[in-house]
Parts: sequence; C-alpha cells; structure tokens
Amino acid sequence: MQCRALGCVRQVHQDSSGRYGSPRVHAVLRRQGRGVSRGSIEELSLWTVIGALPIRTA
Repeated sequence: MQCRALGCVRQVHQDSSGRYGSPRVHAVLRRQGRGVSRGSIEELSLWTVIGALPIRTA
C-alpha cells in the first residue's frame, strides 16, 4: 500500500511543479477518491525528501 501511495504522492507533487506540500497533496488525493491519510503523506514526504518549494517574497 505504501508503494502505491508513494507513487500517488509523487505524481501529485510533480503535477504541481513541486509547489504542493502535504496538506494540498492530501486534498487532491481525497478529491480523487484515494484513501491516504495526511500523516502518511507527511511521513512518505519526509522519508523520500518530497517537499514544497519555499514561498517567494518580494
């Protein structure tokens, strides 16, 4: 299950050009009907070095 979830998380992250962090990735996966908890997404992101890009300020 984690391998499948990791693939989904990576795909959503890649589709967002690296802009989405765990809250948005979780929201997208819920809209797609995938049952992945936010905690699991955070853990997978932490272990696989997936993270959102920092916010740019002027």
